Amino acid sequence: YNKSNLAFSWSSVGDFTPVSWFWSLNQDPEAPADQSISLRITTKTIADVRDGIWYVHLRADDVAGNALKARRRVQIDTVGPNPIAPILDSQQINEGSKVELNFGTTDDLSGIAKYEVSLNDEPFAEQISPMTLSDLKAGNYFVRVKAVDNAGNETFGVTTLRVYPKGVKIPSASA
Repeated sequence: YNKSNLAFSWSSVGDFTPVSWFWSLNQDPEAPADQSISLRITTKTIADVRDGIWYVHLRADDVAGNALKARRRVQIDTVGPNPIAPILDSQQINEGSKVELNFGTTDDLSGIAKYEVSLNDEPFAEQISPMTLSDLKAGNYFVRVKAVDNAGNETFGVTTLRVYPKGVKIPSASA
């Protein structure tokens, strides 16, 4: 979840008639629901929750002292993946040649869900590293790589590629 504001709602189950509700939000999966709330309240909004793994605990007690308990795990990740630096095995090729693109990064909270690649202004398409670029026409290319974490946050990296016409001698890096 990539938002820091949480909203929860609940209702009674079956024939169970609560006479009191309790709730809590913390990072302990075994903590009790110990904050009393009105029977008329069936939603709770919490603002500015820090990134991390949180647990919402809810308990309903009936007149006989029976309790129904619920717990929900919420993982908040509002930060994008770590920086990504795509690497080509060559930044200059001739038409008809292939070039390998390598990319990867990590995400400290929710993990990487996927990578997408775009050449120039083309739409991003999901890819796996390494990938081979081939059948490119002569010209300059901006190779953009997007890393998307499991919360939907994104980080971008870019590199460039120059494709020369067939038969043209590729200039040396020192020229």
